[in-house]
Amino acid sequence: MNADEMKKVTEDAAAREGTKLPACARILRALEIPCLIAVPAVLLLAAALDIQASGLLTLLVALLCLLVFFASFEASRPQLEHIMPTVVLSALAAAGRLIFAVVPNVQPLGAITIMAGSIFGKRCGFMVGALSIFVSNMFLGQGPWTPWQMYAFGLMGYLAGILARKGAFERPWVLYLYGAIAPLGYGFILNTWYIVGFIDPITLTTALLAYGAGLAVDFTSAVSTVAFLVLLYAPWRRKLERIKRKYGLLGVSQDATGYVRTSRGATECVGTSQGATGCVGASQSDSESCSSRCPTDLTHQDAPSPQET
Repeated sequence: MNADEMKKVTEDAAAREGTKLPACARILRALEIPCLIAVPAVLLLAAALDIQASGLLTLLVALLCLLVFFASFEASRPQLEHIMPTVVLSALAAAGRLIFAVVPNVQPLGAITIMAGSIFGKRCGFMVGALSIFVSNMFLGQGPWTPWQMYAFGLMGYLAGILARKGAFERPWVLYLYGAIAPLGYGFILNTWYIVGFIDPITLTTALLAYGAGLAVDFTSAVSTVAFLVLLYAPWRRKLERIKRKYGLLGVSQDATGYVRTSRGATECVGTSQGATGCVGASQSDSESCSSRCPTDLTHQDAPSPQET
């Protein structure tokens, strides 16, 4: 089986898994990207047209976007093994933010969110970013800024998952570049919300002053995110990928062999560069059956995560 045929096999497996999702889950997943685009679009439109009560309008759009993602996660009926990476990484990110709260704008939250998206997929990245902000703000202070912070960090993790799926983060400099740009994007979103909600009148001068006032904060956050990625990404990735392969969490990495366990416990056949086959995530009693169904001439290909369909 050549590389193109192997790619088709894995794509068909992911497609079959997607059809097992409830109809509402598939609809909600289809709404994810439009919702992500709608939030900044409404912000910029409100700023350009100087719409009255634009702060409330844009806040409702951000809340609706968050609702779509949380409803999509719930509607997909995730098993406990799929929930645990999100919960654990969210707790670590929130704890890290609280520990480093004494150092202004220095925190590992952005780096952990990027790692969650790149290792466990874009939806896990969004959930980790959003949940860690919500939990840590219980101690640091909730307010109308919370939904915007949840959206902005969630977007950071979601885009990291997309880039990792494309193989961009196999080059470390791309990862670090994204780690520098993403916090600046976070700052742009929060500053734009501040301009729309609190500045009157909105002019080019007042907008530039608002963005300029937050530039030092955004730059410090970007530097700290890159620093934490340099320190944490390589060792954490090795450990998380090992756990991911061992327990069949959210699919398997490109180094795993055998079958990809889906969210419903089904298995699909993939191979390695050595042609070895096996059954990742299946019970020992199923191993003989797995081997009998899996051909021995498969070439190495990345197995798509069922959660990324």
